[in-house]
Amino acid sequence: NQELKNQGVVLGQNIERMQARIVEFQQKLVTEEELRAKLIVDMTDMKKQHELQSEELNALKTQQKLLGLRDSFKDVDLTCSRLSVSGKEESLVRMVDKLLAENVA
Repeated sequence: NQELKNQGVVLGQNIERMQARIVEFQQKLVTEEELRAKLIVDMTDMKKQHELQSEELNALKTQQKLLGLRDSFKDVDLTCSRLSVSGKEESLVRMVDKLLAENVA
């Protein structure tokens, strides 16, 4: 009888240890799932930020191109008082239209 009681006590202790380990594993699992969810949110935020930065970069590149065009055509008369348009002015208009179309796309 004593031996059966001892085995019962040992079995009870083993069950308690196993239950404690199960609780520990469940807590780790919840923590890992929370980390995964946070990583997914962080990655989504980073992707959105990257897209915004790409758009900003494209806008800055277009702005630089337009400023460069403006400087290269600073001697061109762009007033509407003249009826004739020079080839250089037509070229400027085409380049600006092209840059604006690229920026919108």
